[in-house]
Amino acid sequence: MSTPANKKRASERLKCRKELSNHLKNTLSLLVPPSEIRLHPQAGDEYMWQCNNNCKHLFSKNLSDLSTNNYIEIYSALENGDIWAVENNITANEMQGKQAQEVGRLREEYEKLKLEHFHLQKKNKQLTMLLLLHNRRSDWLGQSLAKAEIQSRTLAGILEQLKQGLNNNLPHA
Repeated sequence: MSTPANKKRASERLKCRKELSNHLKNTLSLLVPPSEIRLHPQAGDEYMWQCNNNCKHLFSKNLSDLSTNNYIEIYSALENGDIWAVENNITANEMQGKQAQEVGRLREEYEKLKLEHFHLQKKNKQLTMLLLLHNRRSDWLGQSLAKAEIQSRTLAGILEQLKQGLNNNLPHA
């Protein structure tokens, strides 16, 4: 059973699809059923969507994955002219070429990130070893200081005894 929120989302999604379909009909004279509307048209589709910068986030997902508020934003943006349809003149070959370029760019970026990750791991290992070394030095210095304090107290006690012995052996006037 659907919750009221899911029903509202489905209703807004359908309204959004209808608004987009009507926009295609009115601006490009294209008859695309609401059920076939895509935010990311394929090479064979006759339309593409353009938008102002403030609406780009609405095109980050597929239409079916958007929230209720996103659907409302889309048809409001259509009314305001912030989203509009243009003819899709990209052929399947051009689309494949663009995809191949994007794949190449992503691979290059991946390799850079992989190398950066390697260097960061190496640096992290060096810093971990340096921290371990400093911790060991700190422990050794702490132990040395504790021993020096004990020896200092022992020497202070011996000096006190010598002082008392000297005072006892001095003639009293």
